[in-house]
Amino acid sequence: MKFLHTADWQLGMTRHFLAPEAQAQFTADRLAGISRIGAIAAEVGAEFVVVCGDVFDDHRVSSRIITQALDRLREFAMPVYLLPGNHDPLDVASVYRSGVFAKACPPGVTVLSTPGVREVADGVDLVVAPWPTKSPSNDLIAEQVRRLGSDDRIRIVVGHGGVDRLSPNPDPAIIAVDPLETALRENLIDFVALGDRHSVTDLGDSGRIWYSWAPEVTDFDNVEKASGAVLSVSLTRGQRPSVAVAEHEVGKWCFRSLTAEVDG
Repeated sequence: MKFLHTADWQLGMTRHFLAPEAQAQFTADRLAGISRIGAIAAEVGAEFVVVCGDVFDDHRVSSRIITQALDRLREFAMPVYLLPGNHDPLDVASVYRSGVFAKACPPGVTVLSTPGVREVADGVDLVVAPWPTKSPSNDLIAEQVRRLGSDDRIRIVVGHGGVDRLSPNPDPAIIAVDPLETALRENLIDFVALGDRHSVTDLGDSGRIWYSWAPEVTDFDNVEKASGAVLSVSLTRGQRPSVAVAEHEVGKWCFRSLTAEVDG
C-alpha cells in the first residue's frame, strides 16, 4: 500500500520581514501548495494522506484561511487525516473545535483527535498520537505503541514532536527513538511518520522512521534545510516486508541567508 506523508503546513503563518504584498503572495502560495499535494497524491496512487501536525500556525488563524484550506482539501480524491500538533493542539481553543472548521470540513477530511488505533483501509491502521495541549507531560507516541500486540495488519504511527537522538533534553514529551526501532523489529509497527522538523530526516537504522519536509519554506536556509516537498511511502508486509520512500517537490519559495564582511 502507498500513502503520502506530509506535515508542518502552518497555514496562516506570517513573516515579519515580508512587505504586505509579498506576505499576501506567500499566503496564497502556501494555500496553493495544498492543491499540489492533492495532485501528487493522485499521481502516485496514494490511498490516503496524513498531515503529521501543525496544519495551522496557531488557534488564532483567520476564518478565511480555515475555509480556503478546507475548500482545497475537498478536492482530494482520497481521504486526508489531520493530526493536531504543537502549533494546533486539540485544547479548548483549538482550530479543530471551531464552528468555522466544523461547518467547512468536507467528508473526506478527518481530524485524528482520539489517541489509539484507527482503521483507515483494508488491513491498514494508523497508530495516532495527537497533541492535547501545547505542553504534553509524556512521550505521546510511546504511550500508544506500548499498548500494541502482535497483528498482521500494516500499522503506521502518526506523531509529532522532537526526538531524543536529535534534541536530547529533559522535556517529558521528547520522542524516544530506540523503543520505536524495537517495535519495528518486532513487527508491532511498520512505519513512523513524524512532523515538527521542517527538513526531511531519516531517523534510526531501519529506514522506517521519517520526518517529512514542510511543503513550503518557513525559515532561512541557515536554519531550515531542504523544505518544500512531501514524501510518498510504499509499504508491504509478509514474508518479504519492504519500504520505499520517495520525495516530491511542492514548494515555490526560498529564503536565502547572505553573510558578508563589512569592514569599511
